[in-house]
Amino acid sequence: MGYQLDNTKVLAEEWLLKPQFISIRTRNYDKASGHFNNDLVNNSRSLIVIGTELQVYRKFEEMLKTYGWQQKDSWNVELRSEYLEHYKENNNSPTLINLI
Repeated sequence: MGYQLDNTKVLAEEWLLKPQFISIRTRNYDKASGHFNNDLVNNSRSLIVIGTELQVYRKFEEMLKTYGWQQKDSWNVELRSEYLEHYKENNNSPTLINLI
């Protein structure tokens, strides 16, 4: 990136994730093929991430590696008092808030 990521100032960032297909727990039997098929559902999410610039970056690396998350877009949003409270309750660790 060419510069050091800030690890002091807490910010809130909204992530718009690329859609992913995930398997749901319903299985269908296909008589023609004689196989069971898992149904897939399109999972698209928007999240608020609270943390320092460095924490937010590392959290995305973790979610990409663990769950294959990819961002469609991201932008900074207002750091509301309730977001900061969630962050502090989480021992100043990066916090994800799901926007459904």
